[in-house]
Amino acid sequence: MNEYVTLLDQLDLQANAADLTSACAYRLFHEQNLLDGHPFTVSVQFDVSLVNITILASGRPLFSRTWPLAYDEERWVIHEGQVGMEIGL
Repeated sequence: MNEYVTLLDQLDLQANAADLTSACAYRLFHEQNLLDGHPFTVSVQFDVSLVNITILASGRPLFSRTWPLAYDEERWVIHEGQVGMEIGL
């Protein structure tokens, strides 16, 4: 994170917001030694409103893209402690 802050300072830019979820997920997996022997990591995060895909090489982001999802409240089902999508065939 400090590298990003330094880069923004050097470019005389100021960030309005930062999404650290991919970086946090990577750090968690790294700390649990789940990435040993894997030079690339692909993180796919899916929730009610968006999908985020991030590709990292040795902890450095190569690609990150976020796609908003069409929020269709009628298709989402909320149960105690769970959220899921109703899929009709």
